[in-house]
Amino acid sequence: MSLRAPTWFVTVVRDTIDYPPDMSDLRQTAAACRTIQTLARRSRVVLCHSDLFGLPGIAAGASSVGSGWHTKQRVCSPATYQRNDPTQVRRQAEWHTFEGLAARLHNSVSDILQRNDATRADSLYTGPVSSATADLRHHHLGAVRALVATVDSAGRSPADRVQALRDIYEFSISELDYFRRRYSRLFQQVRGQHIDGPVGGLEAYARAEGIWI
Repeated sequence: MSLRAPTWFVTVVRDTIDYPPDMSDLRQTAAACRTIQTLARRSRVVLCHSDLFGLPGIAAGASSVGSGWHTKQRVCSPATYQRNDPTQVRRQAEWHTFEGLAARLHNSVSDILQRNDATRADSLYTGPVSSATADLRHHHLGAVRALVATVDSAGRSPADRVQALRDIYEFSISELDYFRRRYSRLFQQVRGQHIDGPVGGLEAYARAEGIWI
């Protein structure tokens, strides 16, 4: 009888339920990646409650990330289980997930890009832009799934998977920096929230493993 677990479900518990989550602790991301790499040698690994911010884990060997239509499915935090004030009115913001940027943009930022460079925006956003909540949720999950598939297609080698994700992040940085210079400083905020932390953690993990080339 084998006691080897066929699948490991790994969850990073965060202090707050904020999305995007705070990814400034690069050591935490690097440590999670090293754990995943070790587990993935013998078992399938799912990085739960991680969404776009689980991509470094995919590079380290995880097969999939956990996500969903609600923030509570994308971030794991004890704050999730606190009771909300039933009288508090919560307005649903509109977000557009750009697969080509590995980031989601508030519709006001997305509109800046659409108005000034529609051709470039269309190349970064898969399919038509919809304001319907259900469409946005399905589109977001599709973008996450496509990014996971891109990294996974690099094969089983951690070095190749890291390079695949590094290419995604470096392209996103190049585009967001260009948009910041041309259109708005808000794109710098997008980079800070979605790219700088994950790519920093990815680099810390890869350098420790000797696969950041």
